[in-house]
Amino acid sequence: MTARRRNRWLAAATLLACRGLPGAPADAADFRIFSPIVERGQLDLENNSAVSFDRSPRRNNQQSHFGELGYGVTDFWRTELEGSWEGGADGIRLRTLDNENILHVVEGTQHGLDVGLLEEFDKAVDGHAPDILTLGALFQKDAGPSETILDLFVDRHFGRHATTGSILRYAARSTWAITPAVAPALELYGQPGRIGRWPASAEQDHRLGPGIAGRWDVEGLGELGYDVAYVFGLTPAAPKETIVWRLELGIRF
Repeated sequence: MTARRRNRWLAAATLLACRGLPGAPADAADFRIFSPIVERGQLDLENNSAVSFDRSPRRNNQQSHFGELGYGVTDFWRTELEGSWEGGADGIRLRTLDNENILHVVEGTQHGLDVGLLEEFDKAVDGHAPDILTLGALFQKDAGPSETILDLFVDRHFGRHATTGSILRYAARSTWAITPAVAPALELYGQPGRIGRWPASAEQDHRLGPGIAGRWDVEGLGELGYDVAYVFGLTPAAPKETIVWRLELGIRF
C-alpha cells in the first residue's frame, strides 16, 4: 500500500471514529447525488432541489432545497457547508445546517472504479427535527461517454426528536454524453427503510425516471453544470411524480 493511499484510509478511519454512530433517517426527499472524485483547490457553489406531485395532499408539493458551499482541500478530501430547507402546503422552512466531508479512497485510474466515503452531520435548527448523522459509500464508473454513480447511505437520528434504528437509502445516476453539454440520464432514488426491520415493499419509497445533464467551461472562471430529472414513484408510498434539479458552479483556483 502506497503512503498516499494509506493516508487516505487513515483519514477516513479517523473521521468516522471521531463522529461515532449516535441515533436515524434523513427524509427520502434527499435527492442529492455525490461523486467520489475530488478536485483539489476547486470551490463549488451548488443548489440541489426537488418538488413532488401527487393527488394525495400528504405526498403532494413535498419540497427539499439544499444550498451548498464546498472546497477541495486536498486531492482526496472535500469539505462542505450547507443549509437544508424543506417545504409543503405550510410553506418552506430552514431545517438543518450541515457539514459534509468526502474522502476519495480508491482512484479509478488504477482500478477502473472510483470509490469514496461520505460523512455528513445535520444540525436541526427548527426545534422540531432531530439531528442526523449520515455515513455513505460512493461509487463511480466511467467508460467512454458514459458515467455511472451509485451512492449508498445509512442515516441515524439523535436528540430529543430522534427515532431508533438505522435507515438505508440510495441514489444512482447513469449518463451518456452526446456532447459535454448534453447527456441523457437515468436516475434512481429510494429509501428501503429501517435496517433489520424492513417495511413491506409497498411502504418503501422508490423512484425512477429520465433526466438530462451537462456542463460548460466558463472561460476564466471554471465549470457550470446542470442536471434535471423527472422521476416516477415505483411504489404506493412514493409520490407519483417528482422533479429534481441541480445547478453547480465550480470555480478553479
